Amino acid sequence: MISQRQHLGLPRQVVAWYLFFCLAAVCWLATGLLDAAHGVVTKRNATVAIARLHRSVAAIETAHRANEQQPDPWSGMQGYLAQLRGEGRFVYCSLLDLEGKSIADTREDRIGQFAVELAGTPVEEAGVWGVHALQPSGVDLTEYRIPLNHGGEQFATLSAAVQSDSSLASIVETISAAPSAVVLPLLLIVVGGVLLGRLTRSAATVETQLSEIAQLPAGEPPEMFTVPPGDLAALGWNRVVGHLDSVLQQRKTGTLDERIAALASGNSNDQLAEALGSLSEGIALTDMEGRLRFANAALAALLDTDEKAAKDIEFEKHLLNCVDQLSDTEVFSEENDRRLVTTEATREVNGKTHILRVVRQPNRSGQESGHVWTLRDITQQKLAEQTRDRFLDAATHELRTPLSNIKAYAETLASEDELEVEKQKEFCNVINSEVTRLSRFVDDLLSISSMEVGSLSVDLRPTEMERLFEEVLDKVRPLLGQKGHTLNVQLPEKLGEMKIDKDKVVAVLVNLLGNAAKYTPRGGHIGFKVKREEDGLRIAVEDTGVGISEAEASQVFDKFFRSDDPRVQAETGSGLGLSLAQEVAHMHGGEVTCESVLNEGTTFTLHLPEGKEAANARR
Repeated sequence: MISQRQHLGLPRQVVAWYLFFCLAAVCWLATGLLDAAHGVVTKRNATVAIARLHRSVAAIETAHRANEQQPDPWSGMQGYLAQLRGEGRFVYCSLLDLEGKSIADTREDRIGQFAVELAGTPVEEAGVWGVHALQPSGVDLTEYRIPLNHGGEQFATLSAAVQSDSSLASIVETISAAPSAVVLPLLLIVVGGVLLGRLTRSAATVETQLSEIAQLPAGEPPEMFTVPPGDLAALGWNRVVGHLDSVLQQRKTGTLDERIAALASGNSNDQLAEALGSLSEGIALTDMEGRLRFANAALAALLDTDEKAAKDIEFEKHLLNCVDQLSDTEVFSEENDRRLVTTEATREVNGKTHILRVVRQPNRSGQESGHVWTLRDITQQKLAEQTRDRFLDAATHELRTPLSNIKAYAETLASEDELEVEKQKEFCNVINSEVTRLSRFVDDLLSISSMEVGSLSVDLRPTEMERLFEEVLDKVRPLLGQKGHTLNVQLPEKLGEMKIDKDKVVAVLVNLLGNAAKYTPRGGHIGFKVKREEDGLRIAVEDTGVGISEAEASQVFDKFFRSDDPRVQAETGSGLGLSLAQEVAHMHGGEVTCESVLNEGTTFTLHLPEGKEAANARR
């Protein structure tokens, strides 16, 4: 049995690597930011120090001019230096004469001595030169020297040393100034890791099961379990598990041949006989002489006999009498007696052509040899395939024609440098018209898809019917004018409001009027008549067009159906409009009906019930 123990599978590896790379990226970014912050802090401190030095230079030069007549013009300078060192972040300050001897110094033991220049890297900050050097004690100093002038001549030099902030101090200052810059990214990484872990939880469980299945001995059947349905992957896995369970269950109950053989030999129960009898496919079991040993009700119906009488007939002869085309097929060939054979044949029943698919396979499950036969009426399937093929032809035309026009006009616009403005407008209008045509075709396909999966719905809202009809007529008048049709409109005086899906009803009416315009010869008459009845509105669209034959009238609402009449085939269309129109009518509790006489005209009538919700707002 597969256990549910946790291990570091692929999904959790994804989460772990995600967290690792996110943390690495944050650390790299933080290192860069802190390095930049250290440079900014050092630059700021240097700028502040230089500004204070300039102010002190001005004060010292002024004091020297005031004291130059005194016996000791340098008196009081020691106080200036002490004040400068106290205001700024200076390690020491000294005043040097032209020979480099210290006149005043915050380090009193250096007064009267020659200053020692630092050996390091020259630096320049705001026009002031200095030397940057790392002292043996580990202190990082930058010493700046500014000349003092009087009357255009230098009389002394002011020297001051600044201790640079350590990287650690810059880091502490940066973090204290902006803690969210560090905490918020880490918090986002943790949240992202938690969400990613939840998203991959079902995948982790599936991966664990697959890993343990791979470790099972060959031939040992795996036991799988479903996972909580948290996402589409989990739902898909649960569906696979359910399907495999059903397959294993079928294997336990035996194959179709085995069940039929058991039924024929009298070893089966009544439930199996009832199940085979309820199948829509005809099933028969014959011996090597072609005598019938078992037949269900569906097979008797396909061969125009009853179930009891079918048991007493020679099946193969009766099948040949019913479907004479089978005589020339491989079904009755002795060469294919021991292999599966499939063929198709037509049969006329009450003037209608039916297509049968006949499958014969050898019966190897019982002690006696024979054949298992299955017969299926695939007439509707073939009709659906023909309809699909016609639709593909129509869809190809519907796509190729506008795309070809768009390509041709677009290439002309791109290649012609001196095309007249009117021609450009004309070409752009054609391109816009073809794009609209493509968009309408794609919308029809999407609506059909929604209808097939049951997601097509209506949004019922109170709607002014008079305005709705005006909107419909405004949409179709340009098309009617192109073919010179006469439009006869009859509306009641008071229409009021109805609770309908306006957009879908407009689309239905535009489609009905558009079909009338397309399939009515030039200069024909088209009527749009609205009649109020007790149970709602009845809207009729009449035309004097080509009409619909009686044989095709019952198929006009089928998806993808288009008449074989050459006059209809000459017009573009997808065969989707009337199917969608009928679906919308049903969702409003009404219907669309058709009355037509070939070569005289057609009337489509839309019935919208009054005050009735859609019969099934979501089918």
